[in-house]
Amino acid sequence: MRLRLVREALDDDDFIFELKHDGFRGVVYVEEQQCRLASRNQRSLKFASLKTSLAKLPVDNVILDGEIIARWYTVAADGSYLNTPYEDLSYKWAGGGFLSTAEDLVRFGSALLNAGFLKQDTLKMLFSPQKMTSGQETKYGFGWFIHDAEGPEKERQFEHSGGVAGSSAWLVIYPDRRVVIAWLQNSNDFRDWPVLQVASPFFAARK
Repeated sequence: MRLRLVREALDDDDFIFELKHDGFRGVVYVEEQQCRLASRNQRSLKFASLKTSLAKLPVDNVILDGEIIARWYTVAADGSYLNTPYEDLSYKWAGGGFLSTAEDLVRFGSALLNAGFLKQDTLKMLFSPQKMTSGQETKYGFGWFIHDAEGPEKERQFEHSGGVAGSSAWLVIYPDRRVVIAWLQNSNDFRDWPVLQVASPFFAARK
């Protein structure tokens, strides 16, 4: 089931082709309404609800090879979750758009805690509030929102968030605590309170 390089794409009426997504490569084995789900290296994959659904396929025995992907959701006005329609995001590639993980985002944020990845002068520029032509100071640096500490309940933080096509992301740096948190979710129902809850134990441990 491993990929291999070929000179020409497969074109055969006996095969069905589908769009390539980014997800977990999975091999499904269904036998007598029992389902086993494994990686291409035959490591067991959980996804309990998926296995329950696949076990109900109207077949006696089948092996399926594909990808397990998360759907993107949009929250409707009544609070229900709807599948987000497909959106072609290839226009972002020219502007440096990329796919990342929470772990990679945390590594990136951690690299900005000290000079090294970037020079100290560059870091100062990134995290210094910019001024308008009138001289009024904003709460925005170069690509980062700047929030000053407001008593013991609100730590100083640098953050940036974004969302598109039923997904949301938030990267938060607490420079004084040296804590970096990345939050990714597959819906546009973004709220900051989960991030604050995640940060609290780190603050308590570093007092």
